[in-house]
Amino acid sequence: MKGSIKKTDENRWRLVFDLKRGIDGKRRQKVVRFKGTKKAAETKLREIIAEYEIVGAVDPSFQTLGEYLDYWLIMKKSSVELNVFQRYVSMANINIKPALGHIKLQELETRHIDEAYQVMLDRGRHDGKGGLSPKTIRNINGILSSSLTNAVIWKRIHKNPAIGVTLPKVKRAEMVVLTKEKSAELLAGCEGHWLHPIVFLALMTVMRRGEIAALRWTNTDLNDGSLKVITSVEETKGSTRIKDVKTSNARRRISLPPLAVEYLKRHKAKETEKRFQFGLGKDDDAFV
Repeated sequence: MKGSIKKTDENRWRLVFDLKRGIDGKRRQKVVRFKGTKKAAETKLREIIAEYEIVGAVDPSFQTLGEYLDYWLIMKKSSVELNVFQRYVSMANINIKPALGHIKLQELETRHIDEAYQVMLDRGRHDGKGGLSPKTIRNINGILSSSLTNAVIWKRIHKNPAIGVTLPKVKRAEMVVLTKEKSAELLAGCEGHWLHPIVFLALMTVMRRGEIAALRWTNTDLNDGSLKVITSVEETKGSTRIKDVKTSNARRRISLPPLAVEYLKRHKAKETEKRFQFGLGKDDDAFV
């Protein structure tokens, strides 16, 4: 991409560079006024050209929301977990861009977003079976609002039009807690099944399923009657991976009741016996 600098006054410069030709084939240029030294002006021109090359040489005044979201996702990828990024991409491509992607970023208004959300609530499902849930609409708005906040920071727009939208109310579902009788019934129902230790741990410790799946024997102390939660299994499209738990509150030590300690001791002995049967030997770092 070509660019040039022209002095207009003392320490004042006119930075000019070419954009992609318009749909009519005519040449288009971007002009930026700059105050400072010539060296600073040259640096500024290089920075602007580099930014436009990443975006695809789109003038912000012509850039649509869809084009901006593509750029925002590139910039966001390294700062979030993989499964979070995949959710961003999915909602941007499936929900936001089809409804609003054609609107120029600088012309996007709160009413456009409100109207789009209403359509999504009425008939937003892609299987044709009605609308999206209020919670999904709020998740979509969270992503859109985050992207537009960055647009304000990057001086592409003056204010975030997603901040003032009217969001649907989410009905809070009442939490259902299993009684002792129901818990016993659940355990009896999976007796002898490979799921039994998982269900048992969930009932005894209230650990999340990803935390249970990532639990290793090295993170248990059956003499002390405790275990440490430090990792979790994360599902992404087409794969899984083990990662550290997100926060210091999630990283915790759990005291086990005597019943759980005895259960895990028997379970460990059975698993160790299986390993020897298959010629794998003892492994204290194996998954529980």
